[in-house]
Amino acid sequence: MYVSIKPKDGLVFNNGTSFKPEDNAWITSMQQPHPSTLYGALFSLLYVHDQDVRDALNDIKKEDPQYDEKLEGCLKKYLTIKNIYLTDGKDIYIRVPQDVYCNGSEHVGYGKFVKDGNDMLLHPPKGDLKPVSSYDYYMTLGQFRTYARRDYLSSVTSWEELWNYAPRMGIQLQQNKKQAEDGMLFRVDMLEKVCFDLAYLVEIDVKNTSKFPEEGILKLGGEAKTCYYEKIAKTPYAITQYKGYEKETYAQHVKMMTTTPTVFCEKEKGICYSTPKLKGFQIVGAAMDKPIMIGGYDMKKRMPKTIYHAVPAGAIYLMKGEKSMSLSNIRKMLQEELREKVVDDYKGFGQFMLVPYTGEAL
Repeated sequence: MYVSIKPKDGLVFNNGTSFKPEDNAWITSMQQPHPSTLYGALFSLLYVHDQDVRDALNDIKKEDPQYDEKLEGCLKKYLTIKNIYLTDGKDIYIRVPQDVYCNGSEHVGYGKFVKDGNDMLLHPPKGDLKPVSSYDYYMTLGQFRTYARRDYLSSVTSWEELWNYAPRMGIQLQQNKKQAEDGMLFRVDMLEKVCFDLAYLVEIDVKNTSKFPEEGILKLGGEAKTCYYEKIAKTPYAITQYKGYEKETYAQHVKMMTTTPTVFCEKEKGICYSTPKLKGFQIVGAAMDKPIMIGGYDMKKRMPKTIYHAVPAGAIYLMKGEKSMSLSNIRKMLQEELREKVVDDYKGFGQFMLVPYTGEAL
């Protein structure tokens, strides 16, 4: 099932760190909310409309007031995010892969993995093309298939073509007196869409789809900020095309591109890392942008959550396989293994897309 979430106002997405006007008088919103932010908004909606969800959570709370361990299982049971896109009503966008180079939005080229001992290092194309930051550029799903074939790609979409920052002024009041005082004035750069029809397109699994409302309003992006949401009756054509491509395309070696932020972690040991260890595939090369921070505030415990350094969307992992198989079967293998290695995968973290690797022999 797909849900379109269209902002109706300027949005603010904090990076998870606490804010104090006396320490920092300038707040800049993240360019895109973490998957867990969208998950929280959607689950709140489900909680209001599905009595089974409310009963399940209340039963867990009665049985165990802490209920941390059982809560995750309950959340997964009723709602899972499978992928997150952007759409302007015509095209569907994802972040640009990190082995793409360009000069502005145009003059696009591809990097090349070159063997260096046991590893494969990414080399830039010839010319004055520069590495593309996955924070600054998007491509459509149609362009992604062009990228998968290594065909000529004429352009990519810059962040400024979809979003911009609109400055606003704010003032923090004293808790008791509700009065302003010196040093409490701050600036907020709110996220506003350039295209009127721009929306988040979220692929979800819901246990009882009939209890999920067809359309309505949900809170997202700050206090009193609202978005219009609606269920999408059919799978968008561009996504159907890509899924068909995965079924029809066979490869032994593949490139996996993250489409949402990812934290790889050995949960039992509590160790996190940027490159996962996989059984069926050997990762021999990688390309990624600087990590992002993922944190937040735990309302139940009344304390900040653990802050993770996550691999951003657009990261590329070059994987050496043992035999040729369809990309859809490779996806199933990776999803099964990554389920135990990705933190909060059911909230939408750690999602990916696959393309065959056709470069220098591994």
